[in-house]
Amino acid sequence: LEKETSRTDLIGKLYAEEYPGIKQTGLYSLMVEAMQSGITQHKEYYYPYDGNNKWYSCMFVKTQKGLLATNLDITIQKQAELDLKAAHHRFFEIFEAAPMHLSYCSAVKAYNGDIVDFNLETINSSFLKILKL
Repeated sequence: LEKETSRTDLIGKLYAEEYPGIKQTGLYSLMVEAMQSGITQHKEYYYPYDGNNKWYSCMFVKTQKGLLATNLDITIQKQAELDLKAAHHRFFEIFEAAPMHLSYCSAVKAYNGDIVDFNLETINSSFLKILKL
């Protein structure tokens, strides 16, 4: 946390008092669950509190004397995931709205690697109309 927050005064402080957002995100409950059950808990979460506005992946593991907590900043990965979903959605909208007949096929190969046919994976609405499906 020191590296992420630039704070060097966290040792000895109460986690929930310093970061009250852990209760709203459900992290506090996961910490308690890990301590009580002994089962490792994991969660990806968005943390818009305490000036962070980032995505994290965390894990809580019960140890003999306490709780080991890991938090990894996955904001870049999450943004890439969201961008990819948005791009896929845009592509699908264009694919469906196209007035021409569009299809996507995958090659069907024989044991020797020769292409023997094509499998229709996706066809757009315009293509469906000519097939009357």
